[in-house]
Amino acid sequence: MRYGLHHNQYLPSALRAAAAGQGFPEKIDVENAIYFVSEITIVLGDDPGMRKWRKRLFLLLARTSKGPVALFHLPEHRIVTMGYHIEL
Repeated sequence: MRYGLHHNQYLPSALRAAAAGQGFPEKIDVENAIYFVSEITIVLGDDPGMRKWRKRLFLLLARTSKGPVALFHLPEHRIVTMGYHIEL
């Protein structure tokens, strides 16, 4: 699946369309699919590698962006989230 910047990224319907097509060795149960997503938590640290105003701008942009569940319109009851913690 390929999505552009302004395309509606509705992953479950794209998965249904792919499952309806040919080329899969077995049937895909889209309604009971489990989605694994990655969540990154970014916090402000004392590392001198980046100026403080740039760190704050990066944090603001990261916190206001959509997460993968909202971006791909995934059903929340079928999500497994793995997280990672990054300190700037």
